[in-house]
Amino acid sequence: GVTKAADSRTLIPEGDIMKSSAVSLVRWGFVAAVLLAGTMAAAQQHTPLTDQQIQSQVEHRLSEKPVASVTVAVRNRVVTLTGIVASVWAKNEAIEQARGIHDVESVVSQITIARGESDQATGDEIAKRVRRYVFYTIFDDVSGTVSDGMVTLRGRVTMPYKAQEIAELASRVHGVHEV
Repeated sequence: GVTKAADSRTLIPEGDIMKSSAVSLVRWGFVAAVLLAGTMAAAQQHTPLTDQQIQSQVEHRLSEKPVASVTVAVRNRVVTLTGIVASVWAKNEAIEQARGIHDVESVVSQITIARGESDQATGDEIAKRVRRYVFYTIFDDVSGTVSDGMVTLRGRVTMPYKAQEIAELASRVHGVHEV
């Protein structure tokens, strides 16, 4: 028998369809190999970012986060972050954003965390956020203390991920230095 090819102008004997498919696969494999080799060559030819470019990229990333008040300096691909942020979460976020830039060798943090109104106010805010946490149930029991911005959480939750998320909720509260 004879089968029409996709463009309906060429007739291919049925026995040759497998050969034709194999030749197509080989061609596509060759094309893919050439493209992959080109991509790898381009990756190997990466031009390192200058300190100015790194600084610009870090500042851009920070401007999109609640850490825009952090100042960025770069020397020999070492990023130094300075400024005051509201919480330990904001400090960690600024550091992670800087580390995420290609060609950054290290990040030095000179970021300070603003003091909260009081430990009592900080504790009240954490308690409010824990109670509002969407996955907090009557089967969960979390309590905590705050001393000089250091938060200690105690209790039990029904799922391990809740403990991590509640700790992150606490880390976002103004004046929290550590959880």
